[in-house]
Amino acid sequence: MKAKEFNKWETTRRMGKYKYVASYGMLRFGLPIGIISSFIREFFENDFALSNFITVEFVSELITRSLFYTLFAGLIFGFTNWYANEKKYKMHLAAMGNKRDYNSYP
Repeated sequence: MKAKEFNKWETTRRMGKYKYVASYGMLRFGLPIGIISSFIREFFENDFALSNFITVEFVSELITRSLFYTLFAGLIFGFTNWYANEKKYKMHLAAMGNKRDYNSYP
């Protein structure tokens, strides 16, 4: 982990694990993936007809996919990133010889 990444993660981790997962995993990853996948699926399944984007079926599918990806994919992505960044952070602290208790989250 480079010094810039270390400092950024040190600041980011102060928000806590669950707030990080909700913000970075669910809102910044899961929700956009759900929306994009709905548009791509609709676009390819209906012979590229743009008129299909204004139907009730499309809107309900958009909401369903967005919720699914936000909840499940976002949670998995968020927790995976949290633990990967924490591992790098702790390894960097150990390499620096820092003796503070870095197992406790702020």
